[in-house]
Amino acid sequence: MKLLSLRQLKDKHLGEVEIIERDKYEFDLKIEILGDMIKYLRKERKLTQQ
Repeated sequence: MKLLSLRQLKDKHLGEVEIIERDKYEFDLKIEILGDMIKYLRKERKLTQQ
């Protein structure tokens, strides 16, 4: 069984870098991660949105 890097898997299944679908996937992923980081920090500092 051949091992592939994460980049190779992304290239194979999402397309090469700078292809519209790949760029949208990367952007959406970054936004989701940022949202999770904000949620975590707000909980840690006991901040609420009221």
